[in-house]
Amino acid sequence: MDKIGVNCNITEMIDTFEKEGRLFLTSDWLEARIREGNMMVEVHNSFLKIQIDNGKSPEAMLSANNV
Repeated sequence: MDKIGVNCNITEMIDTFEKEGRLFLTSDWLEARIREGNMMVEVHNSFLKIQIDNGKSPEAMLSANNV
C-alpha cells in the first residue's frame, strides 16, 4: 500500500476500505503515515479503530497522540 500516490484522496480511500469491511488492510499503511508525522484526524481515528477491533489496547497511542 505504500505505492498510493500523493494525489490519492486519503479520506475517500479510508471510507472505501471501511465500507467494504476491509479497513484492517490499511493498518501498516496508516501506521507508516502516523510515523511520518501525518496529522489527519481520519488517519489517526482509522488506525485506532483497527487497534480496538483487534483487541489491542490503544491507550499508548492515545497518550502520545497530538491530534
